[in-house]
Amino acid sequence: MSTSDVNNILQNLPDLRYRIMKIHRWINQPTIFNINLFPS
Repeated sequence: MSTSDVNNILQNLPDLRYRIMKIHRWINQPTIFNINLFPS
């Protein structure tokens, strides 16, 4: 991995964290879809 690769990853980290947070929030929503997706 080159230095520019590392810099690109570091620059993209906030966006990645934001996306993960959005996905995490979406997964935690008690929607019918999620209830069907993960039957208890």
